[in-house]
Amino acid sequence: ACSDAGPGISGRAWNASRAARRFHRRCSMIFQCKNRKCGYVAEQETLPLCCPECGGAVRELREDRMNGRQWTRLGIFFLEKSSGQAKRAWECFRRAALLGDAWGVSNLGWCMEAGVGVEASPEEIFFRTSFSGKIS
Repeated sequence: ACSDAGPGISGRAWNASRAARRFHRRCSMIFQCKNRKCGYVAEQETLPLCCPECGGAVRELREDRMNGRQWTRLGIFFLEKSSGQAKRAWECFRRAALLGDAWGVSNLGWCMEAGVGVEASPEEIFFRTSFSGKIS
């Protein structure tokens, strides 16, 4: 379980450091749970104090350092959101596939076949994977 109090920090010092951290954050950030069994990945405006799934510690992820599995998990996060983020999910799965993640390739194919985030095109995904030998 997490709380608003920082580890070993209380009172004004915690509020000042929290305000400083907020100042340096981007409008939207990607984060991941540090618990390897959980691995929750999401994107939101502020870094949460704890993982919404397991209550564990979280860390910010930089897009340029994310691996294929992290992109796949972020795509699943966007699919599960009710605010119509299918296009963003498709983009995440595409990046995961380009990095060689098998689940990313599978989810990208499903998106293209079912028309999730893009116009449905089963023929195009067959062509891209069968004839070119890679996803373009």
